[in-house]
Amino acid sequence: MIIEVISWGATICYIGFTFFLLVSWFRLKYFYPVATTIHEFITVIIPVRNEEENILELLKCLSQQTYPTDKFEILVVDDSSTDNTTSLVNKFILENSLYIKLINVIEGSGKKKAIETAINRCKGELVITIDGDCIAGPDWISRINAYYQRYKPKMICGGVTFWGEQTFFDKMQTIEFASLTGAGAACLSAGYPNMCNGANLTYEKKAFFAVNGFAGNEKIASGDDEFLMHKIASYFPGKVHFLKSSEAIVYTKARKNIEEFVSQRKRWASKWKHYQFRSIKLLAVFIFFYNCLLIITFGFSIVGLYNCRSLFIQIFFKVLIEYIFLGNILYFYRKRINPFIFITTALVYPFYVVIFGVVSRRGSYRWKGRDIRNS
Repeated sequence: MIIEVISWGATICYIGFTFFLLVSWFRLKYFYPVATTIHEFITVIIPVRNEEENILELLKCLSQQTYPTDKFEILVVDDSSTDNTTSLVNKFILENSLYIKLINVIEGSGKKKAIETAINRCKGELVITIDGDCIAGPDWISRINAYYQRYKPKMICGGVTFWGEQTFFDKMQTIEFASLTGAGAACLSAGYPNMCNGANLTYEKKAFFAVNGFAGNEKIASGDDEFLMHKIASYFPGKVHFLKSSEAIVYTKARKNIEEFVSQRKRWASKWKHYQFRSIKLLAVFIFFYNCLLIITFGFSIVGLYNCRSLFIQIFFKVLIEYIFLGNILYFYRKRINPFIFITTALVYPFYVVIFGVVSRRGSYRWKGRDIRNS
C-alpha cells in the first residue's frame, strides 16, 4: 500500500531527525567554569502580571545569589497586575538591600513592551530575563557571567524545567517540556537556532538594539524569546549559544490544570506561522504531518486497512529513540524518566500535536487574566 510506504518513509525521517538531536546534544559540551575576576554589571529583568503566588520566591532566590550584589540590578516590570504583586514587591524592596526597581507599564502593553521598557532604563550591558513564576539556584548569575566572559556570545539560552511535580499530569508535562527545551538546545548546538525560552535568556543590550528589538513582531502576544533569538542569530551568525550547565537551570511550575495547559500551549503554538526561517517552518510542518500520519494509520489498523504489525514496529522504534533522547535531557535536569509516564505521554503526543496545530491557527485564549485573539 502507498500509505505504508509513506508511513515507513516518514518514520525513518523522524527517527533520523531524533537521532540527529541526540548526537547534537552529546556534542554540546558541558560548561565547567574557571575562576574569573571579571564581573559584568548585569540587569535581571522580571516581567510580571498577577504573580503574587510566586514573585517573592523568585526575589528570595535572587537575594541568595553568589554573584556580587553590587554587580547586578533587578528590574521588576509590572504589566498592570490586578492582584497584590506590586505591593509584595514594594515590601520586599523595603526589607532587603538588593537594588530592585519596580517599573509599571501601560495597561494592555504585554510582555514584549514590558521587557523593552526595562531595557531602555537598565544600567547593565548584559541583560537576563526570567519569568515571575520561576526560581533559580544560587550560582545562576555567576555561571552565566562565567560563560559570557569565556565565549562572548551575543545571546545565551539556558535550560528550563519544572519543579515540585506531584501529579501524573505534572510529570507528563515535564517530559513534554523536556522535548521542547532539549530539541531547542540540540538544534542550537548543530547551528540551527529554532527554540529557546524567555524564562532563562541572556543577551547583550547592544545586540538587542542592533536588531531593533521586537520590531516586526511586537503585536504577536508570544515570541519575546524565539523571534528575538532568530533575529540575533541572523545578524550575528554563530553568536547564539546554549549554556549546558545544571547550575544555570531555571525552574518553573507545571500548569495546574488542563485549562491552563491548553491556554499556554495555544499561546506558544500561535507564533509558529510567523517564523521567518523557512527551515523552522518546514520542520513544524513535518512534525505536524508525521503525527497526523500516525493517527491515520492507527485508525486504518483498527478497521483492518493497515498492517498492525508494521505500525507496532514503527511506533516501537520511534518511542525507543525518543526515550533515549529524553532520558538524557531529563538527566541533565537532574530528573529520572519514568517509563510508564513516558509511554503514556508518547502515545498521547500525536493527538496533542495535531489538535494544537489546528486550534492555534484561529480563535482566542485566556492568559494572565486577558483574552487574547490569535492574529
